[in-house]
Amino acid sequence: MIIVIDKVFYPATLETINSQNKHAYFKKEEEHDNGIVARRLTQTAANYFNFDNQVGYDIWFHRNGMPDWHQDRDEQTFFKTGQSHFPICSIVFYPHVKDLVGGELIFKNNMRITPVSNRLVMFGPGLEHKVTPIQSGERISMNINAWNYDVEVATDFN
Repeated sequence: MIIVIDKVFYPATLETINSQNKHAYFKKEEEHDNGIVARRLTQTAANYFNFDNQVGYDIWFHRNGMPDWHQDRDEQTFFKTGQSHFPICSIVFYPHVKDLVGGELIFKNNMRITPVSNRLVMFGPGLEHKVTPIQSGERISMNINAWNYDVEVATDFN
């Protein structure tokens, strides 16, 4: 399941997002720079995915990044055991997109989502996805994986 919602926040809220933060894990109600925004995004996702057992989430930003095909997973568990453990769901939020050419989020089923400022994309666990090459413009994505157990974040994301 892939869900797209536009105009999630008022413009003033977008200006409060600190996209300089590094990859980190937070408990469900833990306070941090982007806590209000992150909680609102996870609360929205809870309308579509089962968050009954959620204990926390990890959060990171991509600035014009271009990850290859991948699945969002507990990277530390994968590195240690080779087993893939997936989040409750994956959340991609675009707080800032300007004059972008390229940079689409695409899935293995060929669904393509064009980044737009204030757009929220949520998708189920294990879906392979990537970002197309960016020819020009700016694209910042706020990425959140919601977990039903505490995870250790992968240090190579920082």
